[in-house]
Amino acid sequence: MDEVIDQENIASTANPRPETSRGAAPVEPAVVTLSGRKFLLACAVVAGPILIAGRVVEIPVWILAAEVLATILGLFLFGSFKYQIHKNALTYGMLLIIVATFSGLRTSGWHVEITQRGWWYWTQQHLLSFRGLDELVHADTFAIGTLFAGFESVLR
Repeated sequence: MDEVIDQENIASTANPRPETSRGAAPVEPAVVTLSGRKFLLACAVVAGPILIAGRVVEIPVWILAAEVLATILGLFLFGSFKYQIHKNALTYGMLLIIVATFSGLRTSGWHVEITQRGWWYWTQQHLLSFRGLDELVHADTFAIGTLFAGFESVLR
């Protein structure tokens, strides 16, 4: 009798889909992981027309702000609940969209500086100098600190 019980236990643990054993009702998984590749591909498909549209019409700055907000909310919502997307897929996918939108903002300081002085000057000043890298790192640190301070104030 013990051998039969042990074989049933082995059979039920070996079955990767326990909802089909012994005629039980299907059990929904606690977390559903959405495809990161499909999300990244969808973001690339969306970024293409935004990039083209930025060459034809002027994109308002509020769209960029909305995309950044959507990224932050997406990281929270799609990382905390039943339906999840891997954080890297969400971040890099939204980065494609944000960069496509940002490159269409003709009035940004970035566009103005590149138009007036060229790509090489911009690269030397902002990427190939200690001062430029220092400003870049400080800007990033400031943005992250501001974000955490905002979350902290909401949680209190």
